[in-house]
Amino acid sequence: MLEANRISKVVVIVFSVLVSQSLYGQGVQLHTDQAMDGYTLYESGNTAVLIDNCGHLLHEWNDVAAQYHPKLMPNGNIIYIESFSRDIVEKDWNDNTINKLSINSSNIFLDYEVIIMPNGNYLCLARKNFSQSQFESLGYNYGSTQGDGIGNPSQVDMVVEVDRNTGNIVWQWNVADHVIQERDPSKGNFGVVVDHPELLNMDAIATYDWTFQESFMINGFDYNAELDQIVLSIRKMSEIAIIDHSTTTAEAAGHSGGNSGKGGDILYRWGNPQNYGQGDGTERELYFQHNPNWIKYGSLKGNIIMYNNGLNRPGTNYSAVPIINTEVDVNGGYTIQGNGIYSPEEPSLEYSPGPSGLGYYGFYSGYTSAAKILANGNVLVTVGGDDEIFEMTPDGSVVWIYGLYQSDLTFRVEKYALDYPAFDGRDLTAGDLLEFPPSTISCTLVDVEDAYFDNSHAWIADSQVNLTTDISGYLTFKMYSLDGQLLIDTKFLGDYSIDISDFSEGIYFINIKTEQSNKSITFKVSK
Repeated sequence: MLEANRISKVVVIVFSVLVSQSLYGQGVQLHTDQAMDGYTLYESGNTAVLIDNCGHLLHEWNDVAAQYHPKLMPNGNIIYIESFSRDIVEKDWNDNTINKLSINSSNIFLDYEVIIMPNGNYLCLARKNFSQSQFESLGYNYGSTQGDGIGNPSQVDMVVEVDRNTGNIVWQWNVADHVIQERDPSKGNFGVVVDHPELLNMDAIATYDWTFQESFMINGFDYNAELDQIVLSIRKMSEIAIIDHSTTTAEAAGHSGGNSGKGGDILYRWGNPQNYGQGDGTERELYFQHNPNWIKYGSLKGNIIMYNNGLNRPGTNYSAVPIINTEVDVNGGYTIQGNGIYSPEEPSLEYSPGPSGLGYYGFYSGYTSAAKILANGNVLVTVGGDDEIFEMTPDGSVVWIYGLYQSDLTFRVEKYALDYPAFDGRDLTAGDLLEFPPSTISCTLVDVEDAYFDNSHAWIADSQVNLTTDISGYLTFKMYSLDGQLLIDTKFLGDYSIDISDFSEGIYFINIKTEQSNKSITFKVSK
């Protein structure tokens, strides 16, 4: 019966042309015309840098010691959690610190990342110091095999909303308020796990991963303003969970209230049904995942994408990027199937090299890492363990690879389309290649002998851009510099040539528009 109800999963085998023998190549390793035109933000040596698709430095912010990674806001500011102080730091485009905010709590410290709420407040992951007696009151068996001799938790996971002006915590959710155990009936959270999927089982915490002292290790999150809900990555349970943000703090600590009527209890969970007493383990999908986030673009909008690290996966370790449809209803509710498991039983779409390691390196990373859908529908993947980024089309074709010179710990990078509001009116003149030594691979986006646009063909020869077409009617031709300056804007019939001998060295964009299509190529002028 179970098999009859399983959703047919589409597994996309990721593939690309082999462009480098080194897994750790620096700078651009692959670049095609299908990569999204945009700019990538990441931290490099305590400096936040913005690069183009060829790896040229466009802009930088100094003295950025981000806990994990900075984000670029639509107004051009960057925001991050500072590594040492755990303050929320916001810098403007000109590298001025406009806000450095410490939360007004001596027992809670921020971690991982920060999200700007629609009301301007900061939403953050956090931890709170928790004593042995407090953990034991929740049924945790201190000194047992739960810690596997490595150590025991000393902190409990939280989500907090912080007033951007005062630093006051105006809303909070604490995982300790929503746990259950069925071993010690003398504790207040005693119950039957299978009867309470809305609670997290204290005994389901991984017994071999106490490198970090958080109780459950919530290592990533995202906020959905339409639903007023938060999705959490609970690493030590190999599971994601969704909670209600529409509650008051008092309701978030209880089991009623908010839009869901369930307070701070779990609304939805996915990845490892045995955590709530369901299945036999064959239904498990996640292995120490990172970065769940709601897709904001295209036909998959509203689905959730994440990076499934694949650590300790039975058989062979390999990572994957699953996409799931949570089937949320108009009221923000979720349904448990007749078998007791939240749908879907499998991802509806998954990017994976498979256990054989086929495809792009296998893109395996047992820790950190991230995945998200870009504005053009492409998938951006951060392979944290290899300090590499790659971008692929929806069909799994890898179209951009960039190697970072880091310290074997790239949590996540962000990529923004050219029309992202932060870039309006900014000087984005391309500077030097950032990574050193730079890649020896050419950043020419296309093999110009194969640059076809419907019935048009473009190539470069003898200091000229040449176009030929058998399309009847006018074609609109535009050429841009890398910083977005329009250099040529014209229409032509038939064949067309442009002398580029006087062009300075650099990257240029060509856009050709017909009644049937709107296509672009990019070429590099070398002197």
